[in-house]
Amino acid sequence: MNSAEIRALMNNHRMEIDGEVFIKVIDFPVIGGLVSGESMWVRRTSGDDNDGEGILDNDPAFCTEVQMGDVVTYGGGTDELKPQYTGKK
Repeated sequence: MNSAEIRALMNNHRMEIDGEVFIKVIDFPVIGGLVSGESMWVRRTSGDDNDGEGILDNDPAFCTEVQMGDVVTYGGGTDELKPQYTGKK
């Protein structure tokens, strides 16, 4: 692993691996109150780090609305705040 890959892994909201960008998206809905919302990695396919669309890249632990491989949208992120889940395509 090179230094750029290590720096990317240290960032808690964005990773870049083999030219693909992965964004940590928050607030996937959870029913039942175990947690207020689930955070998951999304492989960005369009848009930018704060507003865009991508493919869900992990299995949800609590959210039943989506599954790995679904195309999802996200938005409302800033340099300080992770983007939020806005829907499933």
